[in-house]
Amino acid sequence: GQIGRLARLCRPFVGVITNVGLSHAQMFRHVQEIVDAKGELLEHLPSNGVAVLHRDSVHFQPLREKVRCRLLTFGLHSEAKVRAEGIRYLLEGPQGWRMQFRLVLPDGSAARVHLRLLGEHNVMNALAAAAVGYVLQVPLEAIVAGLESVEGLPMRTQLLRTPSGIVVLHDAYNAAPDSMAAALETLIHLPAQRHGAALGDMKELGELETVEHLKVGRLAAEKGLDFLITVGEGGRLIAQGAQEAGFPPQRLWVCASNEEALSILRGLLQPQDAILVKGSRAMNMEEIVHGLLEG
Repeated sequence: GQIGRLARLCRPFVGVITNVGLSHAQMFRHVQEIVDAKGELLEHLPSNGVAVLHRDSVHFQPLREKVRCRLLTFGLHSEAKVRAEGIRYLLEGPQGWRMQFRLVLPDGSAARVHLRLLGEHNVMNALAAAAVGYVLQVPLEAIVAGLESVEGLPMRTQLLRTPSGIVVLHDAYNAAPDSMAAALETLIHLPAQRHGAALGDMKELGELETVEHLKVGRLAAEKGLDFLITVGEGGRLIAQGAQEAGFPPQRLWVCASNEEALSILRGLLQPQDAILVKGSRAMNMEEIVHGLLEG
């Protein structure tokens, strides 16, 4: 009821649900309860308001059923009204550009957009913002300018490079199953000699803790990582999931601390490698990043 109370307080005209994930899952018994909680926003929009939903989400239909006003969708789906086409990773682009795509609006107008944010998941966030701009009758040129002006935040898919030429994808601010998947997908798009990851616990998953950590490990194996280092008890489950999916044990290290992981990485990493560092806030995995940058 928290979102419902906030909606009654501020009475929004536009309501955006970017996605439904398993963050804070320990507060809920089932993912449907998370859908229902976020759906409270839709139920409190006025009849002349606008609901903005992610068309690609597996939870789109149950959320759509809660909409009692105009609906505007965004995503890659062919039915999405605000859509991205031709997504490209730039990485070394001018002016710090990381992503490029063609933005298509409901009226058929379109424009090329460059983002300083890395990853397809950030393209989805840009589409949600563009949808709100469209609702508020912001001109296309201004929407594009706004998106292109956004700077990335530290510790959130932040691309760094060590003095020896190792690429570090610093995403250690927090971690949940969906963001782990997004970060791994981003990692494999980085041009590198080898791709690896240092992954730690995902907190606040409640009863889903074991199964979701195992899933991340399986995903790491499916993505074809060249090496994997894990930290913590959840990390141990990630390693187990990776091994069960056929990840070679000689390229897998299970660590009890960030210090141990850093020591292994210092002896393992080579110039032109790319390494993802990610875990929940409580894991303080930025310690690994700082150690790598110091050499």
